[in-house]
Amino acid sequence: MYQEVSSYYGLQSGIESFWTFRGNTDKATFKILPDGCVDLIFDLAQHRIFLSGIMTRYQNRNLNQNPHLLGIRMKAEWLPRLMLMPMGEFKNERVDHTGSDVFLTSSLAVAANESTSWIERFRLLEKLILN
Repeated sequence: MYQEVSSYYGLQSGIESFWTFRGNTDKATFKILPDGCVDLIFDLAQHRIFLSGIMTRYQNRNLNQNPHLLGIRMKAEWLPRLMLMPMGEFKNERVDHTGSDVFLTSSLAVAANESTSWIERFRLLEKLILN
């Protein structure tokens, strides 16, 4: 099931939405359409962090069995302010950033906290972004 919420703490200038996808399925392929945004994706089933850059064409994404994803959909111009990374390096790419950054490692710990609801996890992620 896919669900989406907007920023709670007024970060709409940079964050389009927070989203979650969780399924009890076999492996599946999904067509992802370009939306002009960049997604920071926490794959909680595999304990990985991915950055999905701006897409200029649709992409097929394969998901493993029983996926559990949390994502932050950001406006493209906002990513360099958050992570100090040039956007051009990520065009049409999905890059694994697991363990590459203290902010990302802290964010994964928050996102993976099963004792809180997914909405509360997003609120905690927003607080990390604000600090």
